[in-house]
Amino acid sequence: MAAKKWLAALFGAAAVYWVYSKYRFSKGITYAISKIGVGGSFLDPKINIDVKVNNPTNVNTEFANLRSELFLASGQKIADVYYNQKINIKANSSVNLPLIAITTLESAIISINELIRTRKAEFRLTGTAQIDGNTLPFDIKYTFDGI
Repeated sequence: MAAKKWLAALFGAAAVYWVYSKYRFSKGITYAISKIGVGGSFLDPKINIDVKVNNPTNVNTEFANLRSELFLASGQKIADVYYNQKINIKANSSVNLPLIAITTLESAIISINELIRTRKAEFRLTGTAQIDGNTLPFDIKYTFDGI
């Protein structure tokens, strides 16, 4: 009976450590959009996004499989964003991820209209990425003061 209690305590401690490590990595890795631009063609518009991923921890981190959506501040979804490569981010360093947001002509027109109407556009990139094998959420806000 005592062995079962010790085994249960061991599994409980492992679960707590797993939750803590997931929380630590989600708080340790930071994201910032450094640039947004328009690319592609008129019929196949694309939004180029450079995201800087910072690893302020003292351990190397593996970043992979980013899945996200790009929204305007109004809540209008304008694009899907994917990144399917593995990148090793060294301790106390950062990398730039060149992302391409796949959008539609209608969404591009909505974004341009917002930029012309308000003289700025606020974007929000929301999704998940795999950090050291754990799928963790992120939420990045960016204001483009273009005009």
